[in-house]
Amino acid sequence: PNGFGLHDVAGNVWEWGADGFAGRADHRVIRGGSYLCHDSYCN
Repeated sequence: PNGFGLHDVAGNVWEWGADGFAGRADHRVIRGGSYLCHDSYCN
């Protein structure tokens, strides 16, 4: 566990952004990453 008593909090989190993708109002931005993804997808 870390200093807050939590563990396994790195990776495995995606979050939808409020902004649309540039030029595509029907697409949304996601941030984060997962252990299932290549590290180039993580941000």
